[in-house]
Amino acid sequence: MGELIREGSLTEILYRSRIVTDDDVRKALEAQERQGGRMGELLVSQGSVTQEDIDWALSNQLNIPLVRLDPKAIDPEAVKAVPAELARRHGLIPLLRIGEEISIAMIDPLDKEAVRAVEEATGLGVAVSIAMAREVQEMQALFYGRPAVEASLCLETEIIPPQALARVNGDMTGTSCADLFLKQMVLERWEALVGQPGDGRAILSARESGTLREVGRLPYEGYKILVGRLRRLGALEGESAAQWGTFSTRIEGREHGFQLALLQGADADCMTVRKRVLAPFPDAIESFLASPEQKTAFAALAEAGRGIILFCGRDEDARRRLMDLYLGILDTRGRNVLLFGEAVGGGSGRFPRISLRGRAEAEAQGLVLASIDHDADIVAIEDATDERLFAAAGKVAMRGKLVLVGLPFDARSALFTHLDRLQERRAFIPGHLRGVVACRGVLTLCPACREEYVPSPEDLATLALPALPERFFRSPGCPVCDHTGHGGRSFLLDAVPFTGDLRGRFEFPPRDEGIEATGRALLASGEISPDEYIAAFVL
Repeated sequence: MGELIREGSLTEILYRSRIVTDDDVRKALEAQERQGGRMGELLVSQGSVTQEDIDWALSNQLNIPLVRLDPKAIDPEAVKAVPAELARRHGLIPLLRIGEEISIAMIDPLDKEAVRAVEEATGLGVAVSIAMAREVQEMQALFYGRPAVEASLCLETEIIPPQALARVNGDMTGTSCADLFLKQMVLERWEALVGQPGDGRAILSARESGTLREVGRLPYEGYKILVGRLRRLGALEGESAAQWGTFSTRIEGREHGFQLALLQGADADCMTVRKRVLAPFPDAIESFLASPEQKTAFAALAEAGRGIILFCGRDEDARRRLMDLYLGILDTRGRNVLLFGEAVGGGSGRFPRISLRGRAEAEAQGLVLASIDHDADIVAIEDATDERLFAAAGKVAMRGKLVLVGLPFDARSALFTHLDRLQERRAFIPGHLRGVVACRGVLTLCPACREEYVPSPEDLATLALPALPERFFRSPGCPVCDHTGHGGRSFLLDAVPFTGDLRGRFEFPPRDEGIEATGRALLASGEISPDEYIAAFVL
């Protein structure tokens, strides 16, 4: 059943709390495929849970207070600080403002975009509690009044009948709209869904055989709601010029994977959604593509009792999962383990977790250093790109502790250039480094449509290989691979114990060994394409 439930979703929380069963989830998923809608509402409508069950589970699992709403307890000044449209769109009602913080009650406390929107609208910090949907809507009507016009996304499309379109437009969360286009992508075998904003509206287009065909239009407000829903699915947070994330959803009885890419525009984001090959992250070292020496090195690092072990890679999720795998191998019986970050530890609740989100650099550093006072035996820092955090990791290691540190570097050369720079700034002591572990995922070619071809001279030059393979292959896509051109995803492992001087041990060309050598072997055997090699190992 785990493969049917998206990690971090309401359904997962209900399932983990033993409020819903396998059959309950399957029935709700089947209903969602037939008619659309949100899983929570479907589970309630089929009698599997009550709204009170949902509210209790969210409050208990997320450690967020559950409140009953009373008009006398709501501060009108707090209500004025949050626009009515924002409150209705995200299913929330302001409760109270104290100093620089505003308290809000939400139907869905997992809606991180809502919290960001309230922060931006008010300029205040936000404290979240959970409330029943019926009571939130009653308070909205009481304090904001009834909306003069029925809210609508204002989607224009001819791919569904008008009656179904009215239901999609009436769902101001964007869930039905996102589900509609993701389903069409699968059923009509689109290569991609593209959102192009301009002139106050966004054109939604399907890419088919390399060309775009318009499939819908949305005004900016509706388009931003759609993009916001896809952002939540892809677990994208914050604002940056370019972002990408991955997610999966069940369509027509089968789980399908997608990749979301966003480019920040002046008024709205450019959006591209592509189908993605689903492949579970390996749950054992034996499942990685790696030499026996590398697997032995990883096992040796799992015996380390102190010092720093670096977990590297630009894919944040893969890097975190690799750290989780290492934590699972460690013997933690009778040892105090502290996790710093949002996802490290897999969300199991097995070890205490300290969030660093939104913390200033000095504050985050202080929290990590506080692990010394708590006599932590093992400290895991999800992302120590910040120099102060890395320096804190070194100070903890100096006390004889084992410290796991995540860093966003793929190539060994870039990593050790970074470490050299930290050493020069007295933020890193090489003697405490025990080893480096990295992993990288590559898409293998679909064997059913794999064909030999000759790459362009520009691509051959970009490969930058000392010796080129005799033959190259690519897969254009076929029904077997759902027109993705990929047969699966393989994960490569690199593990390097540190046993000597940093510079003397690691001064070598960046592609001489490790993951890069495995990648070259996959390219030579025709299991991956030159494009995939360039994307994974060159760029």
